[in-house]
Formats: sequence, structure tokens, C-alpha cells
Amino acid sequence: VSEFSVSEVIQQIRTLLHSSVPPGVRLEMNLCGDLKPIRADPNQIQQLMINLVTNAGEAVEPGSGEVRVSVMPKGRYVCIEVLDNGHGMDAETQARIFEPFYSTRFIGRGMGLSAVAGIVRSYYGSVHVESAPGMGTLVRVLLPVV
Repeated sequence: VSEFSVSEVIQQIRTLLHSSVPPGVRLEMNLCGDLKPIRADPNQIQQLMINLVTNAGEAVEPGSGEVRVSVMPKGRYVCIEVLDNGHGMDAETQARIFEPFYSTRFIGRGMGLSAVAGIVRSYYGSVHVESAPGMGTLVRVLLPVV
């Protein structure tokens, strides 16, 4: 566990994040350079980002799909947002997305968002999801700053 800027850690895996989305899906990154540090395991934050970006990339249509990652200060927190223009989720699906092994896809293990929730909880943060059918999905992670 160490103190670091979330933007710097994400910058280190930028290439990996781009390869986490299917071909034909655009990944846009808006990383604030002037962030207060968080105290966490950088490898876990990288895993959190890979899981969020992979999930978002799988939810959009290749060719017209877009995933946007934003990192910004939010009071005593760092806010990480992953927004996609995919098909979105109904309330029933949203209620289950953090359950281990739950998946709406035939392929995959359904552990990505469960792992995200566990990582965020371990650092006393929170995860919020906004989505509706046909409207895409926004996942917002708040992690406390040092």
C-alpha cells in the first residue's frame, strides 16, 4: 500500500486499457493531473480500471461504441468515472451487477464488478451506477484522498 495519484497509475496502463476494448470501440481518457493522492495498492487500482473499461467496452457496439474514462477531484475524494454509450441496464440487472458470478453474457466469469466493489470497499470508497435501457451506463467510483 502506498500513496499515489490515480491519474498517474491509469496513465501507466493506458495501452493496456486501450487493448481492453474491442476493435472499433473508441476509448477516450480525461485524466486530471492535479489530484491529491490516495492510499491504496496501485495494482488493485489498475485491476479496478481494467475491469471497468473491459465491462464498458463489452457493452457497446463496435464501430459506434465509445467508452470515456474521467478522473477528477471531488471534495475529499478522487472520482473515477467510466461512461459508455452501450445498451444500458434495467433496474433488475443493476441490482445484481456486483454479485459474484452474475453475468448477462454467455462468455465470461462475472467476477469483474464484484472485484471492483471489493477493492473500493477495502479503501472505504463507494461505487455508484447510473443506467437505463438504451441510455448507456455511468459507473462512478469515489476513493478518499490522503
